[in-house]
Formats: sequence, structure tokens, C-alpha cells
Amino acid sequence: MVLSKLRRHFLQLIRGYSGYYFYRLSRIIRASVFQLGAAKKNSAYASLENRQFIKEVAVVAHIYYPGLIDEILRQPFFNNYKCDFFLSVKSEDQEIINRKMAGHKINAKIFCFENKGRDVLPFLKILPQLMAYEWICKVHSKKSPHMLDGELWGRDLIASLFSIKIPEILKTVDRQVQILAPYQSLLDIDLNMGRNFDSILNIFDQLKISPPSDFQIPFVAGTMFWVRPQSLKILCRETNAWDEYFSPEPCLVDGTYAHAFERIFYLLATNGKKSSGQMLPRASLLF
Repeated sequence: MVLSKLRRHFLQLIRGYSGYYFYRLSRIIRASVFQLGAAKKNSAYASLENRQFIKEVAVVAHIYYPGLIDEILRQPFFNNYKCDFFLSVKSEDQEIINRKMAGHKINAKIFCFENKGRDVLPFLKILPQLMAYEWICKVHSKKSPHMLDGELWGRDLIASLFSIKIPEILKTVDRQVQILAPYQSLLDIDLNMGRNFDSILNIFDQLKISPPSDFQIPFVAGTMFWVRPQSLKILCRETNAWDEYFSPEPCLVDGTYAHAFERIFYLLATNGKKSSGQMLPRASLLF
């Protein structure tokens, strides 16, 4: 068993999910060399009023760090397009988020939640309202301060999710594809199970479905993705149905139900079929 796991770790360095490890190494180098600061503001916002509205898609964003909402809204996608926004925030941040959204000329439905369940519990609470959309993008303001490259990782995920290519990808992707993961975000659950196994089994028990026979399947590290919401309909419950599984912050950096859900969103959306998930292309990087 140990030798088998070591072998698969080695194989990940040379094929399959291998790109993640080299990609993360490049992020760590970039985080060490460059001081992380606000990205240069995009000058393309002169024509905000002329952006095309895409009614079939919505963005659901959890904003724990209010300053990072600008990081999302300055992405190339929002230079030319706008869509419905669903934002979850802490009550004390609602006013500043309202001002920021007004500055970007974007109407948003804002939900104030207790600081509990990180980006996952707010998403589960909002999800039932999103079933009519063709695609939704789950995104959040990510810093991961316990990681050297945490903030840069968040920026790279967001850049991949909102590149200028996204509208065309959403229009032309095969109908069987249910979820689109950011560039180099797919990892093997089994090799990155952490302290989440029991919680994952408990979620499957609550959903009344059988877990997979093994967990040598991918998940979206970072919990940001485009997904057809109907593929996650099984997670729709009454508003407070999932509350008891989450504890108020601060919580651990692993082993919470937020980390357990992170590992099964992709599995649930694809129903275990490889052809039902894809990885998005790489977006612009510092180098």
C-alpha cells in the first residue's frame, strides 16, 4: 500500500496531474521574488456601459477579503461582459462591498452570513437560487496566509476562470461537460485526502448515495470553478440544512467540512465520468 502510494506520487511528477507541482513551484518562486501587491488597474473600463450582458451565466462569489473584489472585477472577462452576481459577505463588510460594486457598475444580490463555513457554506445556501442558469462560476477572495504562494495561487485561479476566452468556451463546450476547473487545479483526492475521509463519507451518507470504490479521482483544489448548476442539484437543501456541519471561524487549515466538500464538488458534478469535466487554459502570469 505504501509503495503503491509512493509510486503514484512519483508518477504525478512526470504525467497526469504533474503540471500542478511544477506550476506551484513556479508560484512559490514568483511569491518569493515579487512583492505581492494590487495588480495594475486595467484601463479598459472606459466602456463599462457597453458591456454585453450574458443572462445565461452568473457569478457567485464569497468575499471574505473586501479588497480582493477588485481583483475579480478587473479580469478581462468583465471588460466586455457582465452577468448576474451573487455575493456572500460578512455583515460588517456590506457597505464597502456595495460601494465597490457600484463603482464597477455591476448590480449584485448581496447576502450577509455569519463567518462560518468559509466560501463553501455560503455557496451551499445560495445554490438553490441558481438552478435556472446555464453556467455559474463559484469564486472567492483567496489569500491562504498559511501558504507562501497562497495569494498568488488565488490570483492565478481567478485569472484562469475569467480570461477573455471564457465566453466562447462556455458557448462551445460539449453539452456533456458539467464543470470547468482552473488551469492546473485538478489533484488526486486519494493523494490529498488529508484529514477529510470521515467527513466525506458522512456527506455521501447524508446525500444517500454511495461513495466511490476508491478515491483515485480528481478534485478542484482551491474550490473555484465554472459548473452547470443542475449537476449539483443534489446538494440543494433547506437554507440552514448544512449549518450543523460547519463551525465558526477561525478553523483548521485542513479537516473541516469545507475541505471535505472541496474534494467532492467535481466528483458530484461529473458523476465520476472523466468526459464530464475539463481544465481551462492557462491565463497570463507574471512570467
